[in-house]
Amino acid sequence: MRVILIGGPACGKGVQANMICEKYGLMHIGTGELLRDEIKSGTENSNKLKELIASGSLVPDELVCDLVKSKVATANGNYLLDGFPRTMNQAINFNDFDKVDLVILLETDFNITLKRVLNRRICLNCKASLSVDELKNGHCPHCSGTVSTRIDDNAEVFKNRYEIYKMQSAPLIKYYDDMGVLVRVQNNNSIDETFNQVKNILSKFE
Repeated sequence: MRVILIGGPACGKGVQANMICEKYGLMHIGTGELLRDEIKSGTENSNKLKELIASGSLVPDELVCDLVKSKVATANGNYLLDGFPRTMNQAINFNDFDKVDLVILLETDFNITLKRVLNRRICLNCKASLSVDELKNGHCPHCSGTVSTRIDDNAEVFKNRYEIYKMQSAPLIKYYDDMGVLVRVQNNNSIDETFNQVKNILSKFE
């Protein structure tokens, strides 16, 4: 099963992706993680990538596509793409490389996602993405690790990312809808409510 999960920044793609991949045995391919690993790799692209991500700007399509294709090649046709594609150029480029079975669109209100961004924390130990409400004495509830905010988790950067999403990524909705592979999931309520909608959709592919 080849799945793409799309939606605005901080709409909860990562959380849903983890739940989907665990239940259905898919490889979770998140561009955010791929890019962060690339930054840590010490290559000549590291500093440029760090600056782009910190400002909320999109990373060059060619670099992103190369990273994703390399990972997909190891997935044996069972994967979920989280955070990719973000532009029409990326979508067309990847469609020439592999065909997906389903594209899930998480539809979330702007104000809800902004609140999630400001409340989001990342565990430096187990890498879990958490809300401040989930923390225990200021630490990760899973491993008691120290948590931190991501460099791009602030209101100014988020608004910039959201505008970029509307201008460059939103046309993906029509692209995949025209291909007949797009499904919409309402994502303004709880994680479990969203996941129940997703499970109903994916049950047709089991």
